[in-house]
Amino acid sequence: PPEADPRNAATLRDDESSILPLYRRLLAARRVSTALRAGDFEWLDSPDGVLAWRRWDDAGERVVAVNMGEDTRLPVEGTVLVASDGRGEGERFDGALGADRAVLVEPR
Repeated sequence: PPEADPRNAATLRDDESSILPLYRRLLAARRVSTALRAGDFEWLDSPDGVLAWRRWDDAGERVVAVNMGEDTRLPVEGTVLVASDGRGEGERFDGALGADRAVLVEPR
C-alpha cells in the first residue's frame, strides 16, 4: 500500500503523537468503565462544531467532547481521562476545549 513504511504498527507504536497510542488509551479507558461499555447515552447541548455526549450507569459517568471548530467552553468540569493530543490527561478539566481537540472526561 502507499506509504506503508510510515504507517505500519511498529512505526506508529514508537510515535507518541500517532493515532495508535491514542487508540490504546481510549480502549484502556473503556475497559475500566462500565458506563462507556454499556451505560445510558445522551447527546449534550454544545456549541457549533462540537459533538458532546454523556454515558452513565450506577458506577459512574463519562463525557466525550469532540471539537471540530474554534476554541470553546463547555459546561463540564472534571478530570481529563484521555485527550486526543495527550495534553492534560489526569488533570482538571475546566470546560475549555481547544480547536481540533477531543477529550474524555470524568465529571465531578
